[in-house]
Amino acid sequence: MPTSRTKPSKSLTQKVMKEFHHLCALCGKHSPQLHHIDENRDNNSELNLLPLCPNHHLLDAHSPTSPVSAEKLQLFRKFKNPAVFLPQFEPLLSRMMFLLESDQKLAKRQDLLPSVYDLLEFIAHLEMGDYYAKLISKVLALGLLEPYDSGKDRNGDPNYLASAAAALERARTQKHFPPDVGAARDKAISLIVESLRYQQWKNVRPYAEA
Repeated sequence: MPTSRTKPSKSLTQKVMKEFHHLCALCGKHSPQLHHIDENRDNNSELNLLPLCPNHHLLDAHSPTSPVSAEKLQLFRKFKNPAVFLPQFEPLLSRMMFLLESDQKLAKRQDLLPSVYDLLEFIAHLEMGDYYAKLISKVLALGLLEPYDSGKDRNGDPNYLASAAAALERARTQKHFPPDVGAARDKAISLIVESLRYQQWKNVRPYAEA
């Protein structure tokens, strides 16, 4: 655990607080404190800072028994969709965890294709799943599996992912990875979070009464 206590600048603090209307991002209470999502006090990047009320900052963010995962906080910080905190989101989060890895680790994954298949198959069973599975498969195929044969089908069908597997293996063998891994990953994640708004899940703000 980092011991440095470097504080974010006053202007950055004000910017983040203003973004969330000077309220706790989880429950809307007043007098929030800035929480470092990755718990690295030296990392004062804007997307690593989230205003939390004293209760959530202490009990949810730092509790050793029931912490809010950094991955969920990061997704919420970027997309502001409280559905990422719902238990119904857990199975989807577990299947998309590989997308949250660094670009370098993602490009070198030996199980990239099976991970993509599993994610797409799960998404396909959600509300609006056919639409999002097809769109996400296109994003991942073109972004993660290049170089690809320009004559292949690019409509995002999972069969296209299978046909591109050989190209991915050649790229890995030659230690030449797709240049747009990061962009494809970020776009796929944004589409997954966007799809949450169509799910018929209750208690969209599970922390509101904390």
